[in-house]
Amino acid sequence: MSADETEEPVVSRSRASKRPGKPDSDTEGSSRASDEKGEDGTTEKKKGRIIHAPIDKLGPYGRWIRHILLESILVGTPVLVSIQKFRSPVRTCAMKMISFLGTEDFYTPLVLCLLWVLEARLGRLFALLMALGFYATGFLKNLLCLPRPPRDVVENLEQAYDWALPSHHSLLGVMLPFYLWFYYYLHSHWSTTFLFVYFFIVCIWSFSLMFSRLYLGVHSPADILTGGLFGVLVLSIWLQVDDLLDNWSAVPENHVWLQAVVYSILLLIVHPRCHPATLTFADTVVLMGVAVGAIIGHSRIRNYSAYLALLETMSEHASLSAIIGVSLLRIIVGGVLVFTTRVLVKYPCRTLLFLIAQFADINVYSSSIYSKLNTPESKHYTDEYLLPPIYDLKKKKNTHSRDSNEEEEEEGDRQLPASRAPEPEPVPWDVDIPVKYVTYLSMMWMAVEGVPNAFHLLGLTL
Repeated sequence: MSADETEEPVVSRSRASKRPGKPDSDTEGSSRASDEKGEDGTTEKKKGRIIHAPIDKLGPYGRWIRHILLESILVGTPVLVSIQKFRSPVRTCAMKMISFLGTEDFYTPLVLCLLWVLEARLGRLFALLMALGFYATGFLKNLLCLPRPPRDVVENLEQAYDWALPSHHSLLGVMLPFYLWFYYYLHSHWSTTFLFVYFFIVCIWSFSLMFSRLYLGVHSPADILTGGLFGVLVLSIWLQVDDLLDNWSAVPENHVWLQAVVYSILLLIVHPRCHPATLTFADTVVLMGVAVGAIIGHSRIRNYSAYLALLETMSEHASLSAIIGVSLLRIIVGGVLVFTTRVLVKYPCRTLLFLIAQFADINVYSSSIYSKLNTPESKHYTDEYLLPPIYDLKKKKNTHSRDSNEEEEEEGDRQLPASRAPEPEPVPWDVDIPVKYVTYLSMMWMAVEGVPNAFHLLGLTL
């Protein structure tokens, strides 16, 4: 399943920094020239390129869905134009800070804080829900391959190189903040007043996060609305199964580690892929590794009292300064151990895979090295972005005419066998995909099982 141009460039073999779909400098000009050649040999000016998506495999129904969704994206452009009229340096700075609250760079330390300081069980479930959200969003993004707002009329204040609909920030901004509220509503004894104030804070967090994406010009109202609706749907399902999943992962006789690895790999296999690849699938792989690491770490726990968070085990007479001090020490020590695990796993694993690929003559590349050397293509809408027609007009050709053309082509093939274009080489394997899966699985296992053991050995308890 792929999202590509009408004519795919020839894939060149490489070991690290070359990604499939990027033509060499000596062939790029010829591919452009061929793009302007008509079937009769005359020069034609192409208005754009057709972007295919995996959902196109469904035929007219799939292509019709893309056409409808693209119209919904473009119809929201006047709203974005109106919003950008009220931009100012102060508002822009505030919106970028709020947008940061919807990224994995914010959610990652939040998960670690939940695991080690607030409540370990909530930290595990929060990480699993985040992985589920990334998978759902990435699946739809790669399935539809729909662009971001038009860059000729909407000035984007933040760079984004993946497809638009639905919005990651919107879906996660609905699921994760409201799950925190529902968890404490169902499992704590907080007062009604406190729950009401906390609900108000969560609403501000969620809605300001979604508005920030509109303000920055990186998402249309359709992206935000779709992400929010799917966030509500996923959260509704998750609230019915979170306790069941946590209880299942606590039974070692279920061979939980094996089931978690198998199920996660199956989910990644059915995940749509687009070409040229974006960061969406790689981010999904990272979060799937995190989810599996959390499940494996939980399944190995025997003495639960040793793996509880600080606030779950502290003495009633502990002072506020002691709580803050030990919490900071836990974050620092745990962060160092998790980062050390990343270094010890990532680089040897990547080097080993490159050596294996070189020995077996397998064509591979590293997407992380490639992204450092090449600027990804913008996914904002332009006039060059074209969808395939809903109905394939070529299939309506006369059968007799098609048969006669096939006979002429066969005769030409026999006379000019050397004029055929060479077949493209197989698409290289991205070694970063298995490396990220194993690395973040190990990091999350360390955070769930290894780090709490280190806390008890170092006496970081109250």
